[in-house]
Amino acid sequence: MSLSRWSNWLQRYPDTQVLSTETGYRRDYERDPYAGYAEHPNVYFPVANQAPSQYHQKEMVMGVLFGDSAVASHSVS
Repeated sequence: MSLSRWSNWLQRYPDTQVLSTETGYRRDYERDPYAGYAEHPNVYFPVANQAPSQYHQKEMVMGVLFGDSAVASHSVS
């Protein structure tokens, strides 16, 4: 998995299609409504967190489900 800025994504995948911002609602789609969320210690939308306690609730992980088995991994900086 990778995270990318939109400008970088478009350079790599110029034929990508997205939904229009012409929704009929007054909203600034240029502004990120979750700016700073990753750095904030609280979660906006709590979930039933079953992760081991050494992980923060917002720890980014990648999970794979294969048949009846599941595994999750996180990146180590």
